[in-house]
Amino acid sequence: MADIFEWKQKGSVLPAAGWSFVTGNFTGNAIADVAAYHPSDGSLWVGSTTGGDFLFTQWATVDPKTGWTILSGNFVGDAYDDLVAYHPSDGSIWVGTNMGSSFVFSQWATVIPASGWSFQAGDFTGDGRTDLMAYHPSDGSVWVGVNTGSSFVFIQWATVDSASGWTFQVGDFTRNGRVDIVAHYARDGSVWVGRNTGSSFAFGAAAYTTPPAEGWTLIAGNFSEDGATDLGAYLGDTGSPDTSGTFRVGRSTLAGDFFFASEAWAKVSPPSGWTLVPGNFTADNRNDLFAYHPSDGSIWIGENRGTPAEGYAWPLSAAPGEVIQFYHCTTACHVDALARRRRLAAELLADDSRKLAIGYLLGTPPVRHHQRGGLRHIRGQAEDPQPFGGRRTGQRQHLARV
Repeated sequence: MADIFEWKQKGSVLPAAGWSFVTGNFTGNAIADVAAYHPSDGSLWVGSTTGGDFLFTQWATVDPKTGWTILSGNFVGDAYDDLVAYHPSDGSIWVGTNMGSSFVFSQWATVIPASGWSFQAGDFTGDGRTDLMAYHPSDGSVWVGVNTGSSFVFIQWATVDSASGWTFQVGDFTRNGRVDIVAHYARDGSVWVGRNTGSSFAFGAAAYTTPPAEGWTLIAGNFSEDGATDLGAYLGDTGSPDTSGTFRVGRSTLAGDFFFASEAWAKVSPPSGWTLVPGNFTADNRNDLFAYHPSDGSIWIGENRGTPAEGYAWPLSAAPGEVIQFYHCTTACHVDALARRRRLAAELLADDSRKLAIGYLLGTPPVRHHQRGGLRHIRGQAEDPQPFGGRRTGQRQHLARV
């Protein structure tokens, strides 16, 4: 299968190594921008593109220069994305309010202990302002920093078992309109969905297992345009040409797990060392990928050309000159397909020469179906029930509800 992401180089940064990037709508145009931080001088830059190379301008400088974790989100509730900066020397958390051509920082919180925290940004409370999720490996505690408009008030929402070793992503994985979390435990590769209940993250059974367990970078984004946040998985150099440098997408199912197709959506070279960040750089409804490599400072956009086709053809054969239509399946594929067949049958009633097709249309077309985790995938042949080597049973229960 050809790569779903079409890679185009969009310039390079100097110095080549050491940069960290986040994406967001910093300039108010129709496509995503990137914010770049370099610890050599504490500089913060915003890069924008209108199709050509990224043009970077400096928007701020942080002090001290090194050690910052930078996130993006709409923290002040206006039309532009801002930045959050956390420093482990004193546990301070600052919001860089977007002024249109600069970030103006003010302190919003302090966390204790000062060091060791990892953060994600998302609107967990549903009020339109971006909150923070915080995880500490000393006790496995997971907190939400509720955004009051001028501060973060932290409340514990969950605890993960086997306290250390977890990484997190955020998104609406359950299609309930709330921002959930995904937790990945690299020691055994298990992936868990923490459903947002409004005041806690509720974990059920493991949603997936990544083979191999370690070496993955998980990246949440709307890659398939099916109404739920998907889970991207980037694997570096494994020593195998088949798996090294691959980026796969697990589509979230109604059952709260992930369906990974057997084929990778993209492959990068060299296989290791990439920073991949999702963002909508093409003004459609799908997330593309921003990619940076520190070996040469090159920056790229992987334009998302669309979900691999899954669906059925109607009719299954055609005479010369007739047209076969292919229907693409989403989470409601089986419902949409039946509605389409009924509409087509009504049209055929007026055509005596084609009435024989009506009963066939209202019945079940002769394609093989198999059910996977609440999503109905329709293809000509059944596939391996756990593609990409996943398993979902017999997992050790790492996560405990609060």
